[in-house]
Amino acid sequence: MAMLRRVPASVSIAAAFARAKMFIKECTGIGLKPLDHLDEALAMCRVRQLRNPRAQVFASIENQLHYLRDVVSETETDRGRLRNIALGQYAGAHLDDIDPPFGRALNNASRIAECLAVGCNLESLRLRRASRRPR
Repeated sequence: MAMLRRVPASVSIAAAFARAKMFIKECTGIGLKPLDHLDEALAMCRVRQLRNPRAQVFASIENQLHYLRDVVSETETDRGRLRNIALGQYAGAHLDDIDPPFGRALNNASRIAECLAVGCNLESLRLRRASRRPR
């Protein structure tokens, strides 16, 4: 029979604290990188596009999010289209009332695009997580 190793109380408390800290980070969105916010918006867009494949607006949103993700990850060098991104208009005009989490995700992406167009630091943005983790 294998002997169980006794874990000191301080180690288990530290592990519990680390798990709680990660849970808070996931729920609030504090500490997430801009790429995490863009990935979240892309995932939400893909789900909505599968639900309604005829809506061309989701294809446009997905293309803009892919471009923005490529600019943030520095695989795209052409930043000329940053000022033409219309994610904020989609969020404000159509999706904020109908689908608030997706509207927040698009607002986050729009703020990232505006920050990149102006040239400010992305780490200084305070972005809210679009969808809360289910409890």
